[in-house]
Amino acid sequence: MDLAAVDPETGNTSSISVKSVKKRNPFYLDPVSVRPEVVYVFVITNGAGQLPEFFVARGATLLTNEERVWGKWGRTYEPRAHRGIMPTVLTKFKWKNEWGAIEA
Repeated sequence: MDLAAVDPETGNTSSISVKSVKKRNPFYLDPVSVRPEVVYVFVITNGAGQLPEFFVARGATLLTNEERVWGKWGRTYEPRAHRGIMPTVLTKFKWKNEWGAIEA
């Protein structure tokens, strides 16, 4: 995991994994390695003068929708290193700026 977020009121800790790309390329993430309890933050940093885009989802949510999220680039795709999620899918699921996933 890349980060841990702690709620100061409840003491609950969330593990966060950040995946980033410079432009709308695939996020290389093998569904086999996704952990249900982890929050995944996908960032498209974009070019100079453009704001970054953030997509947030729990691993459990990604896995529940595995076939629709990864499509043909999922669990059986070879080479394994090219398994990933397209940014258009993240937009379709409306996970843009879905920061509430950290609290879930």
